[in-house]
Amino acid sequence: MMMRRVMLLLLCVSAIALRAQAQVTTFLTDEGQVVNNATLGVSIVFPKGWAIIAAKEQCGVNAICPLENAKDTFQEVLSLMWNDAPANLSDDEVIKGIIGDMKTAFPGCTILGTYSGTIAGVPTTSVVTSLMSADNPPQPRKMVSFFLVKNRVAYNVMCMSTPDDYDKYKAAFQACAKSLQFSLRQPPPPPPPVRTTWKDEGFSIMGPQGWAVKEAAWPKLPGKVVSFIRPTTGPTDPVSEMLFVYTDPFTTPPTLEKYFQDQRALLQKSVMGYKELAAGSLTVNDHPGKFVQYTGKNNGTLLAMLRCVIMDDKRAFVLTCTSTPENYAKYKDLYQQAIMSLEVLK
Repeated sequence: MMMRRVMLLLLCVSAIALRAQAQVTTFLTDEGQVVNNATLGVSIVFPKGWAIIAAKEQCGVNAICPLENAKDTFQEVLSLMWNDAPANLSDDEVIKGIIGDMKTAFPGCTILGTYSGTIAGVPTTSVVTSLMSADNPPQPRKMVSFFLVKNRVAYNVMCMSTPDDYDKYKAAFQACAKSLQFSLRQPPPPPPPVRTTWKDEGFSIMGPQGWAVKEAAWPKLPGKVVSFIRPTTGPTDPVSEMLFVYTDPFTTPPTLEKYFQDQRALLQKSVMGYKELAAGSLTVNDHPGKFVQYTGKNNGTLLAMLRCVIMDDKRAFVLTCTSTPENYAKYKDLYQQAIMSLEVLK
């Protein structure tokens, strides 16, 4: 409750309209956790290991520090918030209005210092305050906020801690605020894939590098299923893309067409809301195959999927790729590279 009041009251000047539905993406770099807001063309870097949470009001993004131990009762917070600045106010008037709202919103709020500087070449006012939380009983908090206005958008990088831990996190707070820039950071190129061999399953493949690899038996599927799973970056990235492969041996080999049609029928029966988008043939390292692209729901989540069947005279290799519909184009080439890298062991 306290965090929600801070984010609403500190960051929203009356008559400022929210910029809803911002296009926010996150990715990990050597610097830390990058958050890009493509709608505004800004980015910021939060510390590694902090949980990234989009503000429910769609006007910002928050990073929450993990608890250090059982005695640690407060999670430090870093937030970047953005709001449209009223056209009839100057930049200084917008910032003074936010600071005034902050002083009246929290009884006992005391300004410890106000400083001028720049972030990304933009004049910035930083304010250090002490205040009491809305807990019962109230707890002391210390906060520094960096206010600036760019292109009629008011930004606030807000950093909150306990008074005892403030100096400990001060450098991280300042580094986060200074990382704000008015251009998007580019994600690092994916590392080259590495070929991995599963001798018992009869294949090797170059799965996406950096994705988690799991091996397990799945109900109703033969043998071992090898899965490549993309790690998620936080609550704003809830669905992991996945590529999984299994081998289906047979005594009397069916034709590729017969096996593929059986797979198609199985998908139509087992995938809720199955909708076929495309189908065709391919050849993978001299082995014939067929594929079908489709959409359907898994546990209520709509997914875009691709299933490929590759055959030799002893077995079929079934590869399935899953993604959200909006991310499918982003990972399509990566999936195709992995599929075409499949090598059948003799």
